[in-house]
Amino acid sequence: MTSFKNDGFLSEELTAWTEQNLIRNEEWYSLFNSINRLCQRVAFEMVDGISTKKELIVAAIYLRIITTAQAVVILAEKGIVAQSRVLIRSLFEGGFVLLSLIRDDKIYERYLEQSTYQTYKSIHRIMQSSDEISKKLHETKNVFMENIVEEIKEKSFKGFIKEKGLRDIKVREFAECAESIDSYNTTYSFMSEAVHWAARDIFEEHFEMDSDYKVNALKWSLDHDSSKEMMFFIIEPILSVLKEVSNVFDIEAAIEISTLEQEYEKLSGELEF
Repeated sequence: MTSFKNDGFLSEELTAWTEQNLIRNEEWYSLFNSINRLCQRVAFEMVDGISTKKELIVAAIYLRIITTAQAVVILAEKGIVAQSRVLIRSLFEGGFVLLSLIRDDKIYERYLEQSTYQTYKSIHRIMQSSDEISKKLHETKNVFMENIVEEIKEKSFKGFIKEKGLRDIKVREFAECAESIDSYNTTYSFMSEAVHWAARDIFEEHFEMDSDYKVNALKWSLDHDSSKEMMFFIIEPILSVLKEVSNVFDIEAAIEISTLEQEYEKLSGELEF
């Protein structure tokens, strides 16, 4: 059996740890599995109810959210916690966007414009870059891209965007519209430390140190309790999204969601950080 010391998370030793983790946190993983099955049912049932562009976008974001949650579980059950937090932040952001689009037609229109803005911004950055990837993109650009390049060349990028009446939407604005500002200020911000490689976050994850930052040993993320905490963080936003999407597509799931919410509240009340 290959050891964790030699092969890290690619080792065969991790298989035994994962099995122990699933047993120790059986209630949390069992709850997520029940939620996931309901998410999958809603996903396949909603396909027949898509009749507008907005519903198509909502459905697509929903699918991205539930597959992101599944990816979190795959990592968390193996003890890969920091990378799980990167995906959890993405999951929360997707939830903010989805709830905003469902609840506010104005922000939906701005969301469509934002896609155009992001396209223009990406092309502008390619124009300014000289690495090999940018060169390849320059070589393969299509007529649409060439026309945008010519327009941007005629004026500054800011002037170009202003003329088009485009502007970006910040994540905080989506969170406010989704009535999820508390989640933005707490869980989302906490998970952002993993995304932005915050010094404290990296030190605490990888080293056992004394107060003078003297490294005593390497520290890995294999921790049963942290794995359980990842389940705690993803279930609430998934249930919120599930509730909204099932309502949009008129899918009967209210009783099941209520039962799952009660089970989540019970387990959360027993959780200690």
